[in-house]
Amino acid sequence: MRSVQRGKGRWSIAVLIAGWMCAAGSVACTSTSAGTSVVTPTAEKCGITASSSPSSFQSDGGKGSITVSTERDCTWSAAANVSWVTLDTKSGQGEAVVSYAVAANPSPAGRSFAIVVGTQTLQIAQAGAPCRFDLSRSGDSIGASGGALSFSISTLSGCSWSASSAVPWISVTSPGSGNASATIGLTVTANTGARRVGTVNVAEQTFTVTQDARATQPPPPPPVPAPTASLTPAATTIQAGQSVTLTYATTNATSATLNGAPVALPSGTVTVNPTATTTYTLVATNATGSSSKVATVTVTSPPPPVVTFDAQVSSVSGSCPTVTFVAGGTTVVVDKSTDFQKMDCAALKKGLDVTVTGVRQTNGVVQASLVRKN
Repeated sequence: MRSVQRGKGRWSIAVLIAGWMCAAGSVACTSTSAGTSVVTPTAEKCGITASSSPSSFQSDGGKGSITVSTERDCTWSAAANVSWVTLDTKSGQGEAVVSYAVAANPSPAGRSFAIVVGTQTLQIAQAGAPCRFDLSRSGDSIGASGGALSFSISTLSGCSWSASSAVPWISVTSPGSGNASATIGLTVTANTGARRVGTVNVAEQTFTVTQDARATQPPPPPPVPAPTASLTPAATTIQAGQSVTLTYATTNATSATLNGAPVALPSGTVTVNPTATTTYTLVATNATGSSSKVATVTVTSPPPPVVTFDAQVSSVSGSCPTVTFVAGGTTVVVDKSTDFQKMDCAALKKGLDVTVTGVRQTNGVVQASLVRKN
């Protein structure tokens, strides 16, 4: 140890350094009146004990922990011997708890692993995954003539199973057993009797086969019924220039025509614009024969137009109630059906201003329904 004297004080450098190392906890230290000593831990002092919780794992894995017991000054390292175990901490000093994780076991066979802490080796077991068996479907059906069927079984590699038929008319072709997923083939013999049901047992599960009864000669088809036809116009009378919709329907027909033109089956509508009274014929046909329906649309002339005009009477002839007069160059006829306002039939005279309402005939003469004095 070296001492440095400066002025009246003395510094003990080695004591200061050793004191700092002791405070850091990396070495063992002892102090005497003469100073402080640094002591390195010995192998005998650094004995390590370790224990795991839990001591074993189920197939789905999980979390575990290792309790490490040793002196405060002793360092240690930890490692697992398999890749499916991961440690949260791989080294430390003094007592500690190390967490670790175990992955799920994908195999039905059990397995084990070791975690080494210092000189301690912990052997830990993990159970194998349980064997589960799933069929692609629970059953199938097949015709009376028989044939081949197949379905799949799904399981882990290493899980053993066997397949057997419970009835003589179903045979397991291949494979009849296995220790992994597979497709199982079946052969079903022809059925000469009534409908029947059989089962195949696979890994304590049941696959059901339903087979149709023996085919019988089908009865002759019924005769084709005669076709029918119906035809209905939206109106049976229209004015010239108007259109009308014809609604038709057929049954049992393979073709249909309306006045010789093909129409869609089995029903529909057709809009027509007849210029004169017309009879329409719907004909429905099939292999048996044909059926027809007719409908007549009557076309009438439009009513004469109604006119209203103001004019002065220029001439009058006849006697009431039937009088003919001319107003504004138009010949007007009144009779007992004509309504007079502010006047009567006898008041008609030359020079009278009137308003006339009536129907203009094809010859231009107006049959007055109203004459009013202006």
